[in-house]
Amino acid sequence: MNSRRANGAVIVLVMAACAVAFGLRLGGHGIMDLDEGLYAACAREMLHTGDLVTPRVNGTPFYEKPPLVYWAAAASMRLLGESEAAARLPSALAASITCLLAALMAGRLAGRRAAAIAGASMALSPIPLAAGRMLTTDASLCLLVALATLALFTGLTAQGSRRTFALAGAGLACGLGVLAKGAPGVVLPGLVVGVYSIVAVRCGLRRLSWPGLPAALGFVVIVTAVALPWHLAAWRANGDAFVQEYLVRQHLGRFRGGDTSHLAPFWFFVPGFLLGFLPWSPYTAAAVVSRMPEALRPRASGYALLRIWAVCVFLMFSASGSKLVSYILPMYPPAAALGAAWCVHALKGRRIHWGMAAGGLLTALLCWAVWAVLQQPDAAVAVAQRYNSKPIAPITVPVDLLAAAAHLALILGLGGLLTALLAALARPAAALAALGASMAAFVGVAVLEAMPRADALLTAPLHELTALATRADRRPVILISRSRRPSALFYASAEAVIEHRVLEVKDAAGAVTAMAGRDASVVTRSDVMARVSTHADMEIVDRRGDWVWARATPRRYLAKGGR
Repeated sequence: MNSRRANGAVIVLVMAACAVAFGLRLGGHGIMDLDEGLYAACAREMLHTGDLVTPRVNGTPFYEKPPLVYWAAAASMRLLGESEAAARLPSALAASITCLLAALMAGRLAGRRAAAIAGASMALSPIPLAAGRMLTTDASLCLLVALATLALFTGLTAQGSRRTFALAGAGLACGLGVLAKGAPGVVLPGLVVGVYSIVAVRCGLRRLSWPGLPAALGFVVIVTAVALPWHLAAWRANGDAFVQEYLVRQHLGRFRGGDTSHLAPFWFFVPGFLLGFLPWSPYTAAAVVSRMPEALRPRASGYALLRIWAVCVFLMFSASGSKLVSYILPMYPPAAALGAAWCVHALKGRRIHWGMAAGGLLTALLCWAVWAVLQQPDAAVAVAQRYNSKPIAPITVPVDLLAAAAHLALILGLGGLLTALLAALARPAAALAALGASMAAFVGVAVLEAMPRADALLTAPLHELTALATRADRRPVILISRSRRPSALFYASAEAVIEHRVLEVKDAAGAVTAMAGRDASVVTRSDVMARVSTHADMEIVDRRGDWVWARATPRRYLAKGGR
């Protein structure tokens, strides 16, 4: 097979993995709460109001994130219709391109086989899979950070027009990164390339060609030209409220731990990455901590960049006070490339076969631990409570959903065990095939069983009743739920979205206050509906699972002679 055909085969393989991971039944389940519900509702409201400056959720300004993802989702829904698949399409495309970038980095580092492994592992592991199938900022930020980092690296190592174009591309990617998720869009690439520059100079890895003042100013001008106009427009439209919420609370406050719902210890991302990138994370860890293979010495500079990239992102978010497992997604492209390079070189030596076996065994142990927790969730909560100062709520997830999650853990656990056995028998190629097969099975069960089941049990009844209630008449629709359910706004009628007729409250008392003496529709769970009925006459219209839609007329209003 000639070189061009072989490269084409790798691209086809990676794109096939992306098509399955991010395209298979992309709209097969409803919008999920909380983050995806907020972003989807914001994008849909932006589509209907035409206001591209101030993001809003149910009429309230929403400054949690910049608008790039909302713009992309709104444009996708305008072209393809208001569906779950259209809303998620920008994330799916961003994740697919990122997988190709991971394959490109691994291919330049260790050849075509590494490229195929890196692209497939990036597409099929749990956290990248989830990010590419949800409307959040994570997939877009990951892509833009990867593009900006590679472009900045090229700008330091290239000459002439190539360096000029690379720095211009880096400025564009950083500017868009700021519009995707704020400061991390420019801080992460700058941190990675800055640390790499120091290491490269001190260790003599590569001779760097520092850009002159005009090139550096050009980079700054492009970043500013891309990112600044929206920030200025939002500030002019909203004043000090925008500054306090967007800059002070969402940027400075989150990094310092102001978001108390996302507080976690410094070591949070250790298990977060090990589980989120299974079954490939043990091999990435081996590549980071072990000595660079001799065969990669000619590419020591690129290997060092990937190591520094993964470690810098990991440490930066570990130092942050606010943590979610998806925050470290920008480290996954270099992690995939490093793990793939390590696996390829494991094919060449008996000593490293035992490293592959250890990685497979670690995967199996982690997955079986997760499986055990899912089998006995109450016992796990009781154990965790011993080490936690605050009360931990009991597990309320439906049993069927816990069973589906247990199936996913079991699949990866069996794949890890088979990988360990084959590697121990000095059959590393078969071990890699076992990893790939287990991940394909994982994706199939997740997409075809777990996600639809979660939707049917948790969100579909609410979405169906919200759609029916907002289309039935023009009365307000009061949604009563203890936790926020912004995903329901995505299914409300367009008129209800524009008129802000869906009101969210936390309890029955809040619903009575929201009625304010007027007729309304109430959507809530059956047990809450009984409490509302003590204050209003309720006419139940429809039921879906545990959720009920009823028309409500306040009794005080009737006493005053209303109809």
